[in-house]
Amino acid sequence: MLALSILSTSVWADLAPSKPDPLQSGDQVSNAFRKYVQDAPGSEPVLENRTLTYSYAIESDSASEILLRYGNGSAEVLDKKLAVIASISKTGERRAIPADAVEHWMPKTELKPGMKWSFENHWESPASNESAYVCRFDGEFKARSSASERDVSINGQIVRLPVTVVDIEGKTYLQVCEGAVPYTRERRVYSKDLHLVLEHEYLSRDPFGKLFEGWLQTVTAVTTKNRL
Repeated sequence: MLALSILSTSVWADLAPSKPDPLQSGDQVSNAFRKYVQDAPGSEPVLENRTLTYSYAIESDSASEILLRYGNGSAEVLDKKLAVIASISKTGERRAIPADAVEHWMPKTELKPGMKWSFENHWESPASNESAYVCRFDGEFKARSSASERDVSINGQIVRLPVTVVDIEGKTYLQVCEGAVPYTRERRVYSKDLHLVLEHEYLSRDPFGKLFEGWLQTVTAVTTKNRL
């Protein structure tokens, strides 16, 4: 029995996928996207049945930026803590997000389970397409982290990875203009092994519970280039 046990353990060790490396230039990430809908103001939002799928490639991974290229030619630019800092149009025009408006959702120190922190962002937008008034938005958020696990398809193999779940709650105050103050709730599931957000859930509601916007993005598969 001992010999059989040792043999079984050895076979499993040979078959088990090794710990993945962080994503690199040329790697591909497939995603599923579903929107939240609401039957009536105040009711609990639910995910609609329709699922959209899309993918992006890691086109470059410099010392300070990560570029994600989508199938239509557009791209997002992230900093090393996975905050979106710029967008690139299909024609190649780069538009930087103002520094105050960037959502720096990770803590300033290394992200680990069991942490609590807060952050802010600030941005401006015209009151309407024809208005000369500019509205100012001041967001205040609190975050906490916890440990969990997720199964991920990497090169066709299901790999169970340790993850850090980041739950974020906050509100946005509207200055100059008048309007409802949105309350937001986010959840990001981060894999340190892949340096990738595997899930991103977002819900925004007014003080009476009416849904402004809500969606869930989930990584469905990862394909690495020239690596096991």
